Amino acid sequence: MSKISVIIPVYNAEKNLRECLDSLLSQKYEDWEAVCIDDGSTDGSGRILDGYAAIDKRVKVIHQGNAGVHAARNRALEIASGEWLTYIDSDDVISTNWFAEAMRLAEISQADIVRLNYVFAEEVPSGFLCRQGGAEFHIYRDADALAFGWRTFFPMGFLWATFIRRPIVGDLRFRVIQCKEDCLWLIELLPHTKSICNGDFAGYFYRKTIGSLSRLKRNYMQCVTYLSALAEIWESQKVLAQKFGIQEILKKSICGSADNDVIEWRRMCSRDDLKRSKQIREVYFRLKEIGALPKHSPIKTRYKLALWWWQFTGQTWGFAVIDGILGLLRFVLRKIRRLSSW
Repeated sequence: MSKISVIIPVYNAEKNLRECLDSLLSQKYEDWEAVCIDDGSTDGSGRILDGYAAIDKRVKVIHQGNAGVHAARNRALEIASGEWLTYIDSDDVISTNWFAEAMRLAEISQADIVRLNYVFAEEVPSGFLCRQGGAEFHIYRDADALAFGWRTFFPMGFLWATFIRRPIVGDLRFRVIQCKEDCLWLIELLPHTKSICNGDFAGYFYRKTIGSLSRLKRNYMQCVTYLSALAEIWESQKVLAQKFGIQEILKKSICGSADNDVIEWRRMCSRDDLKRSKQIREVYFRLKEIGALPKHSPIKTRYKLALWWWQFTGQTWGFAVIDGILGLLRFVLRKIRRLSSW
């Protein structure tokens, strides 16, 4: 059996933490360790973790001052000793066959990365914990693995639905960024990945939580940092993409992710700030200058006009105005269709 290191960053997760840890302890596959990083929690999360560590020696707990999820994951990587790495969010739950199915596919495929499916809701579905494995799967190798990774790791990394052979990680660590650091980390693993096994087994319950980190407001520096990271990754992987003939796949993935990040920043910023907009545009145009973006953006048409306006003027009010106009047109067209069907 191969040992799995489960990394669990914890910050004020008292409400759902016991349910998460109970599902971990119920695994039919028993060769695992859990590296739980209490990232400066101010509720009872630390005490809960210590209680489970006293019950099961496979649960390891590290308490540290609040430094962010990227720092917690990086700390855990220094401690994890398993042949495989995986991640669980502290408010999520896994079925009893989650580890067993992942290791079954790992043995069959001999892949470097195994990805499974998940359920996304607010409450754990009835019978979820007893779900059986044995689902369909597909294996991607070499160029296909690189292309699959670039297509699927944006806009969400699904880090928690992924099992990774430890040797391909090496010294790679999470970037210091408060959002999408998991996407970037997985993308940076791809040059070291020879094969990926993608399975259909939906044995991970991803809890839809209002106020989670992925839903927090984003400031302009997060946008700048993220776009800069995309530029660095393109520079480091473009030769490999050219070798495999999949440059356009990388470009479309980068463009879709960059455009969506700009749109998300605009939605969350409280006002039009030309100085900050200029900083974002500078790094966005850098992506263009180094050839990381295709001629046509893969994002929805409703956003393309607003992005075009922003690129040439720096003004962000176009997002709200154009989106509003297009929304009104859709409403009118729906009304016309209904009237014509009478």
